[in-house]
Amino acid sequence: MTDATVDSFVSVRPVWSHARAVGFGLMFWLAFLLALEPGNLVRAGRAGLHPGLAIEATRIAVASLLGALTCPLILWLARRFPIRGRAWPRHAALHAASAALLAPTLIVIGAAIATWMPPTSIGGGVADQVASNVLLLIAAMAVLDAGAHLLGRPAPAPAAGYLSRVAAPARGRMVLIDLAEVDWIEAQGNYIGLRAGGAVHLVRGALSRFEARLDPAAFVRIHRRTIVNLDRVREVVALGNGDALVRLRDGAELRASRGFGAILHRRLHQRSTIP
Repeated sequence: MTDATVDSFVSVRPVWSHARAVGFGLMFWLAFLLALEPGNLVRAGRAGLHPGLAIEATRIAVASLLGALTCPLILWLARRFPIRGRAWPRHAALHAASAALLAPTLIVIGAAIATWMPPTSIGGGVADQVASNVLLLIAAMAVLDAGAHLLGRPAPAPAAGYLSRVAAPARGRMVLIDLAEVDWIEAQGNYIGLRAGGAVHLVRGALSRFEARLDPAAFVRIHRRTIVNLDRVREVVALGNGDALVRLRDGAELRASRGFGAILHRRLHQRSTIP
């Protein structure tokens, strides 16, 4: 692995910076509002309102910027709570609740800002605007959320691109850790803990993104927070609730959750039967 690869992993960053997220959101909401604009102008004309081009452009720009400010949150939710895997129902509910909260909030804030501008449509009160527009905004956020999931998924590592070493900071210096010497890996908040020889080395990043860079023939996830080096496994003991106890060669004991137990057994069997 080159030094550039080490540096790029140690300085793990989100898929997009907040500025790029807002820029993407601005383009999305501009396109969304421009698609609705012909209908708005027709309704305004029927109401006897004829807003000028400058007023309409300002209204659309302000509304687009307001919607764009929600994009960093939507992208963070897509990265932190992706709608896939065993936890997808819970994560989907979280995304739906977030959209259900953000949509009426945007409408209320937009209505408050609109009081400072000339009327461009009948509109009605804030409650009427929420009732008539909230489902439309939730649908738009669902599209944005789907795009965030597609663009935010880490690209699969090439076959020859698995990590062999990782650089970890240690009291003002950088230590290069051979992954072959790592016993197991665990998630610790915004960090990844690499356990090797009784020591713990912390690297900033997400466990799922780190897992995508590991050789699947050597490492396997046994819990949503834990990845183990298969060479370190001494025995696997089944527990009554479907989970398993994984004992390592150094005496450490890890719990393998029911959803990952089958994968662990399959990987161990493959390693023991490959000539």
